[in-house]
Amino acid sequence: MIDSVLQDRYRILKEVGNGGMATVYLAYCSQLRRNVAIKKLKGKENVRSEALLDEAAAIAQLNHKNIVQVYDSFEEDGQRYIVMEYVEGPTLKDFLRSLPQPLKEKEIVAIGIKLAGALQHAHSNGVIHRDVKPDNIMLTSEYEPKLTDFGIAKVTSDSTLVKNDEVMGSLRYAAPEQLKGIHMDARSDIFSLGVVLYELATGEVPFSQDSPVTAAFRKLKEPIRPVREKNPAISSRLEHIILRATSIEPMKRYSSMLAMRRDLEGVYKMLSGERPVSYRSQDPPTPVIVAEEDRRPTSVVFYVILGVLLASITALAIFVPKFQERMAQPMTPAPYVVGMPYQDAMTILNDSKIEAVIIQARFSSEYPKGYVLDQSVAKDTMLRVSSRVELIVSKGNEMVKVPDLLLLTAQQAQAKLEEESLKLGSVTEEFDSEVPKDRVVSQSIGEGEDVAPDTTVDIVISKGEEPVKLIVPDVVGKEINEATQMLNEANIPIRGINHEYSDTVEELRIIRQSLPPTQEVPDGSGIYLVVSRGKEVIEEEPVPPVEEPKPPVEEPEPPADTPPPAPSTTNLTFSYSPTEKTNDSYYMAILAFDKNGKESDEPTYAKTHEKSEGDVSFTLEVLSGYTYRLYVDGVAVKDYVAP
Repeated sequence: MIDSVLQDRYRILKEVGNGGMATVYLAYCSQLRRNVAIKKLKGKENVRSEALLDEAAAIAQLNHKNIVQVYDSFEEDGQRYIVMEYVEGPTLKDFLRSLPQPLKEKEIVAIGIKLAGALQHAHSNGVIHRDVKPDNIMLTSEYEPKLTDFGIAKVTSDSTLVKNDEVMGSLRYAAPEQLKGIHMDARSDIFSLGVVLYELATGEVPFSQDSPVTAAFRKLKEPIRPVREKNPAISSRLEHIILRATSIEPMKRYSSMLAMRRDLEGVYKMLSGERPVSYRSQDPPTPVIVAEEDRRPTSVVFYVILGVLLASITALAIFVPKFQERMAQPMTPAPYVVGMPYQDAMTILNDSKIEAVIIQARFSSEYPKGYVLDQSVAKDTMLRVSSRVELIVSKGNEMVKVPDLLLLTAQQAQAKLEEESLKLGSVTEEFDSEVPKDRVVSQSIGEGEDVAPDTTVDIVISKGEEPVKLIVPDVVGKEINEATQMLNEANIPIRGINHEYSDTVEELRIIRQSLPPTQEVPDGSGIYLVVSRGKEVIEEEPVPPVEEPKPPVEEPEPPADTPPPAPSTTNLTFSYSPTEKTNDSYYMAILAFDKNGKESDEPTYAKTHEKSEGDVSFTLEVLSGYTYRLYVDGVAVKDYVAP
């Protein structure tokens, strides 16, 4: 196998991996001049490889920086192959084994965010990985994680079922529904990613003391133990994310990988010293509720004592002066503190030498949380100093929980908020490469937060992936092969090449290019090149020898040939209206095609226009019966047929 060439382009250099499903080789692609990894399927994988290659074709559509790219799949000599991006680095599993202790929490969360983003991209394209584990995560030289080995991935166009006789995914990381062989969806990958984060945080997998089979059975009925039991340095927020992701029941996990990634981003901001945007300002402190005491009027107590004292002159001599002292205390009007913050109310009452006690807290739609909604005495009631006034404090509106709005449309988000007695606030838009167009990217108040009814929740809607702008390289004067390589690296295809003579530009070098150098153009724009044929060599006609004149011989004149009729011409009007996507400075060209579809050597029209000019319209004299194609920045816009 080593040194053999597949598909006339892939030279096998060496074997780099060997597993139960395939053997992986390092190969060199002669066409693209780069190293690639080629997976040779073996055993039963080669037998059922029709389905695997169909899935590989779907996975090849994935384009994410944290996913190993699948370039190609083919069959040769009855053997199936898959061509992938080659990553030179260890697996995450090997990296963890080399560490003396678990990673720091911020490093764990950073890896989790990138893997969640990669899986969200796969899920949004209908692909479930089904075997997420550290062995299938490569680390580049910059320690960038890349998810690989979609060998058992499933395209979710049909019901995603695991075969009863074959459990997909590694037992240590597989979700309970995978182990049972029942319906699976994106939440199965969420479970596996939760187990990976558990291992990153603790240095071991759940139920590590058991065999893989025993651990798998325990996962079906026992929840994973809290991370902080193994590593107290982990925050409770990351622990909550891992426990939620690894819930036994899929309904209790995150509804999407995007929702899990958003929570991980919140933890990362917290660890970086930033306050997550979903946090609300702190509520007023909850008042301390003092249980109502048994209160008997002091006068009753006094008269009981007085009755006893009547029996003893000595007792009367002791207590009567005290009673007189009590009665001699000054009176003060009770302040009215309803509607005030309870801290201010207690200060005012204490300044009036009246004892203030909070006896109850109630929900109220009239007063905010922490404000006094009732007091035990009316306004200006005369009280003796040191008398007691009881207060009831508001707990605010009865709270409702904010629902999860991620990936909903604006209309769906509004309906869901109204179901919870909440209101939709502002709706803004931003580009997002992972969330489909017209779906919710983020919400101003996080899922599950307690808020008052009628609270406004703002949302951000995805505008889809931001259009890629390409920079046009300067290839004028470059040799044609060098120019082609520069344009390929810039992802700008060559739409056409014309040749012409030049006294100043060497043969096979570029004279002109249709797109101006350094200009930004949208992805998909093409370019036209004019290549030099070198200097035109004009051969001198030989001078015939001088012959002696001979007498003229009269011969009959042959019938005159009828010359071919010259092609007729007509006037044709061309027009173009710039759009929002049109560059500020754009190149317009018109190419002619004869009735047989053959393209003319030179453009009929070529000129750079400014977008500020507005609509462009002009009339040219053209050949009748020809088709004229209008290009803007290398992209065909419209065909005109000359009558």
